[in-house]
Amino acid sequence: MPSGAPSGVNTLKITANNVVICDSTFTVLSPEITSFSPASGTPGTEITINGNGFTNYSAVRFGTVNTIIISTSPTQIKAAVPSNAGVGAMKISVVSGASITISGTDFTITN
Repeated sequence: MPSGAPSGVNTLKITANNVVICDSTFTVLSPEITSFSPASGTPGTEITINGNGFTNYSAVRFGTVNTIIISTSPTQIKAAVPSNAGVGAMKISVVSGASITISGTDFTITN
Protein backbone atom coordinates (compact mmCIF):
# COMPACT_ATOMS: atom_id res chain seq x y z
CA MET A 1 0.00 0.00 0.00
CA PRO A 2 1.46 3.39 -0.90
CA SER A 3 2.05 5.65 2.07
CA GLY A 4 -0.73 8.22 2.36
CA ALA A 5 -3.23 6.32 0.19
CA PRO A 6 -6.75 7.25 1.33
CA SER A 7 -9.14 4.65 2.75
CA GLY A 8 -11.41 2.99 0.23
CA VAL A 9 -10.89 1.93 -3.37
CA ASN A 10 -7.81 3.38 -5.08
CA THR A 11 -6.52 3.05 -8.64
CA LEU A 12 -3.00 2.00 -9.46
CA LYS A 13 -1.69 2.61 -12.97
CA ILE A 14 1.92 1.96 -13.95
CA THR A 15 3.30 2.86 -17.36
CA ALA A 16 6.65 2.29 -19.00
CA ASN A 17 7.58 3.84 -22.33
CA ASN A 18 3.96 4.99 -22.76
CA VAL A 19 2.70 1.41 -22.37
CA VAL A 20 0.37 0.57 -19.46
CA ILE A 21 1.87 -2.41 -17.66
CA CYS A 22 -0.46 -2.39 -14.65
CA ASP A 23 -3.95 -0.95 -14.36
CA SER A 24 -5.84 -2.17 -11.31
CA THR A 25 -7.56 -1.12 -8.12
CA PHE A 26 -6.83 -1.89 -4.49
CA THR A 27 -8.71 -1.22 -1.30
CA VAL A 28 -7.18 0.47 1.75
CA LEU A 29 -9.08 -0.45 4.89
CA SER A 30 -9.54 2.02 7.71
CA PRO A 31 -8.28 0.84 11.07
CA GLU A 32 -10.87 -1.10 13.07
CA ILE A 33 -10.92 -1.42 16.87
CA THR A 34 -12.49 -4.76 17.84
CA SER A 35 -11.64 -4.76 21.56
CA PHE A 36 -9.29 -3.44 24.20
CA SER A 37 -8.21 -4.52 27.67
CA PRO A 38 -8.24 -3.72 30.46
CA ALA A 39 -11.44 -1.66 30.47
CA SER A 40 -10.11 0.78 33.09
CA GLY A 41 -6.87 1.86 34.71
CA THR A 42 -4.76 4.62 36.17
CA PRO A 43 -2.38 6.81 34.14
CA GLY A 44 0.58 4.73 32.97
CA THR A 45 -1.43 1.48 32.76
CA GLU A 46 -0.57 -0.51 29.63
CA ILE A 47 -3.60 -1.19 27.46
CA THR A 48 -3.86 -3.61 24.54
CA ILE A 49 -6.02 -2.47 21.61
CA ASN A 50 -7.03 -5.26 19.21
CA GLY A 51 -8.32 -4.80 15.69
CA ASN A 52 -7.25 -4.58 12.07
CA GLY A 53 -5.44 -2.17 9.79
CA PHE A 54 -3.00 -0.78 12.35
CA THR A 55 -0.21 -0.37 9.79
CA ASN A 56 -0.53 3.27 8.72
CA TYR A 57 -1.76 5.13 11.78
CA SER A 58 -0.37 8.36 13.18
CA ALA A 59 -1.74 8.50 16.75
CA VAL A 60 -3.74 6.80 19.47
CA ARG A 61 -5.92 8.96 21.69
CA PHE A 62 -7.78 8.59 24.95
CA GLY A 63 -10.58 11.09 24.51
CA THR A 64 -8.73 13.97 22.87
CA VAL A 65 -5.32 13.26 24.45
CA ASN A 66 -2.57 11.53 22.45
CA THR A 67 -0.78 8.71 24.22
CA ILE A 68 2.58 6.94 24.14
CA ILE A 69 2.74 3.86 21.90
CA ILE A 70 4.62 0.92 23.42
CA SER A 71 4.41 -1.57 20.53
CA THR A 72 2.43 -2.23 17.37
CA SER A 73 1.47 -4.90 14.85
CA PRO A 74 -1.16 -4.86 12.06
CA THR A 75 -3.71 -6.29 14.54
CA GLN A 76 -2.61 -4.92 17.92
CA ILE A 77 -1.40 -1.73 19.56
CA LYS A 78 -0.05 -1.54 23.10
CA ALA A 79 -0.20 1.93 24.61
CA ALA A 80 0.04 3.61 27.99
CA VAL A 81 -2.86 5.50 29.53
CA PRO A 82 -1.77 9.17 29.27
CA SER A 83 -0.95 10.98 32.50
CA ASN A 84 -2.52 14.23 31.28
CA ALA A 85 -5.99 12.83 30.52
CA GLY A 86 -8.76 13.51 32.99
CA VAL A 87 -10.39 10.91 35.20
CA GLY A 88 -13.56 9.34 33.77
CA ALA A 89 -14.97 7.39 30.83
CA MET A 90 -13.79 8.16 27.31
CA LYS A 91 -13.45 6.62 23.86
CA ILE A 92 -10.16 5.34 22.46
CA SER A 93 -9.37 6.37 18.89
CA VAL A 94 -6.81 5.36 16.28
CA VAL A 95 -5.92 8.14 13.85
CA SER A 96 -4.85 7.19 10.33
CA GLY A 97 -4.40 10.15 7.98
CA ALA A 98 -7.75 11.92 7.81
CA SER A 99 -9.56 8.83 9.15
CA ILE A 100 -10.32 8.42 12.85
CA THR A 101 -11.57 5.07 14.17
CA ILE A 102 -13.30 5.30 17.55
CA SER A 103 -13.89 2.46 20.00
CA GLY A 104 -17.47 1.33 20.51
CA THR A 105 -17.07 1.21 24.28
CA ASP A 106 -15.49 3.53 26.82
CA PHE A 107 -12.21 3.19 28.67
CA THR A 108 -12.36 4.56 32.23
CA ILE A 109 -9.38 6.37 33.70
CA THR A 110 -9.31 6.02 37.48
CA ASN A 111 -7.22 7.64 40.25
